[in-house]
Amino acid sequence: MHKETIGKAKMLIVSLEPGMVIDEETSEAAMKTLMELINIAKTGMEMRGGKLE
Repeated sequence: MHKETIGKAKMLIVSLEPGMVIDEETSEAAMKTLMELINIAKTGMEMRGGKLE
């Protein structure tokens, strides 16, 4: 799951290059992927005893 989310994030980086115009579908995909990455980071921090706020 994490590899898939990271792969999606890498593809979205190309879509979000400065000057690029993105459509609503790409914007929604970007938001969802960013939220998934935040959740992965939170889980990793919690497993190590830290907190991500």
